[in-house]
This record gives sequence, C-alpha cells and structure tokens, in this order.
Amino acid sequence: MPSFLELFHLAHKRTVPVGLIQDPGHPIDSSLFNPQKFQELVQDGLKVSPLEIILSAMIHYKGRWPKSPTMRLVSSISEIIGSVRNPGSNKELLFNDQETNEWQTRSTEAIAVGLANILASQLFEIPTSYINVIEGSKKRCDFEFVKSLKRYVFESKGRKRSISDAVKDTYEKKSHYSNAFKYGFFSKVPRNHRPTEINILDPDFVPEEISRDILIAKILQHYASVAIGAGWWRMSEELEKRARLIIRSGNSEQFNNQNLDFGNVVKLGQAYQLNSTDESFSFFLPTGGAPGFSGKSWQCDPPIPAETDPPIPGKVIQGFPAK
Repeated sequence: MPSFLELFHLAHKRTVPVGLIQDPGHPIDSSLFNPQKFQELVQDGLKVSPLEIILSAMIHYKGRWPKSPTMRLVSSISEIIGSVRNPGSNKELLFNDQETNEWQTRSTEAIAVGLANILASQLFEIPTSYINVIEGSKKRCDFEFVKSLKRYVFESKGRKRSISDAVKDTYEKKSHYSNAFKYGFFSKVPRNHRPTEINILDPDFVPEEISRDILIAKILQHYASVAIGAGWWRMSEELEKRARLIIRSGNSEQFNNQNLDFGNVVKLGQAYQLNSTDESFSFFLPTGGAPGFSGKSWQCDPPIPAETDPPIPGKVIQGFPAK
C-alpha cells in the first residue's frame, strides 16, 4: 500500500503549460473551444493531478482489454505509477527517470493519452467519458467524441524530447478524416527534472454529422466509463457490450425495452475524503481492507514511517475515521 504522503502527491494538482502549434496555412480556430477556458489554459496552464492522468489514460488500453474496464484501470495504474513516485515538485508536473528507456517510452505514451483527454474535456466542455478509441487497422487518429451531433477526432502523442515527428505524422493521418473536426495534442514528458508540457495543433477540417444509432452507442460508452469509476464493473461491461452490438448492427431500436443483465452488483466499503487549504480528494476502500484513518490523530493507519518526508508546511490534512 502507498504511504499517506504518496496518496497526497498522487492527488495533488500541478500545472502543465499549454502551447499552440500555429500552422501558417491554417491558424488555430478557437471558435469551437470554451473561450474562457481556452484563454485560461493558454495563460495559466492545465491544472491536473497524476491520479486524474491515470484515470483518463484507461482508454489507452481498450484495445488490449476491450471487454474489461477493470483491467484497463489496472493496466493504467501499473504503467504510470512508477513514473510519479518522488515527484520533487508541488507546482510543476515532473516524472522520474528511474525506469529503463523502454518502460519510459511506454509510460510516456500513456501519460500523453491522459493529458490529451483531460485537455480535450476542458476545451470542448465534455466529460472524458465521452471520448472513445477509433478502431481499425489503417493509419488513423487515436480518439473521437461527439458533441451536438458533430464528430471530432484527435491524435495524442507523447515524447520525451522533440515532438516534430509526431506533428508530421498527424498531418498524414488527417487525410483519412476529410469530414470531421481534427486536432492534435502533443505532450513533451522529459524525465530529467524538467516540467511536462502539452501543445495543441488544429489541422483543417470539414464538419460531419453522425447517425442517431451511433450517438446512442456513444452515450452508452459514456455511462460505461462513469459506471467503472463508481465501482460498478459489471454494469460497465454490460453497457459497453450493448454499445458494441449497436455499432456492429447499426440499429439501436432492436434493443428498446431490453434490460441489461448486470446481476446483483453490490458495492461494499467505506468512502474517505482528504481536505487541505486548497485541495480535496475523495476515494473509496473496499470492506475488509487494512488501511484507514485514526479519528484522534488524523494520521495514516498504519502510521507513516519515520523516514517519510514530513507533510508540506501549511497543509492541514483531515479525514473521516474508518468504521
């Protein structure tokens, strides 16, 4: 189990600078963005925690675990968690270089997916659960979502150093999507104590409307993501199964009034909340788990080892005692 301080660092928001890649032939059109949020992101950066990145990167593993949101979560945690230990900064988003180059390359791509999905969510005012993987074997962009019956696609790339090759690759892929809004989000994730940053590219586009059946399938995929986040793994899998059947058949009406067989799913455990002067973090632990909080000392139970760094000055951590 991670220590109390590791949990705090995992949930603590840090700043990721947001840059703009200006195409001379087609400057970034911000009319589809939330204008206030766009200006805020460019001026102040993206505020995000490592935990949010891990949750948003789950979609990266949908190709490996198409029917198991639970295993996607496990994969995301195992891929990224090694890079976020000993963060070294409470303001900038830094990742360590303790892994070998091969593992750093893998975790960099996963981190980039998480950052891209969070950035897209804020720019377009959609939940990250609206975002889906674009399936297929040909050269294609990574993700898509639907807003106001319009399809948007975007590419996510993560590099430790230069992103120029990733930008070039996105221009090649955009030719396969002549009838959709297209964007590229490129994360630079250096490991030598330099901060992470993300950049936006806006290639040319033509809007495309989608069918009602596809929209229904996308909504089901959204609620599947919401369900796994709440711990309802069985319901999530059944919703995703229904969405796949609709996409495959192109007919949603055949499923009218057909209930989901999600069984007697019960969520047992205890909810906790950590609060400080400017942070709030809620999480859930299953019944029977050893970790908890002492109502008298408000310290981790079991206590934090003596060699662990002391809490950040000025941060008063509170918690609800376990029952």
